[in-house]
Amino acid sequence: MENKTPKPVSIKIEKELHVCPQCGYDDGFHTSFVRVTKETCKIILICPSCHARYDPDWTVEIHGSPQRARRTQRKKYKGGNL
Repeated sequence: MENKTPKPVSIKIEKELHVCPQCGYDDGFHTSFVRVTKETCKIILICPSCHARYDPDWTVEIHGSPQRARRTQRKKYKGGNL
């Protein structure tokens, strides 16, 4: 299977970055998290309009919760939900 995701272009953020350098879209970016190690992810910015991908060279540490969230259901009683 061929990976059609374009490689992110390195980008330096001066004062602010909300305009896509490729297409001029000016309402900001989507973010994508690419796992680098078990504890870290690289953040990639994606233009919602032209889908260009930018690498601002940011990483974030991921800290797993000791407890996993569990889905809970409310029990139904004759009088309705409690």
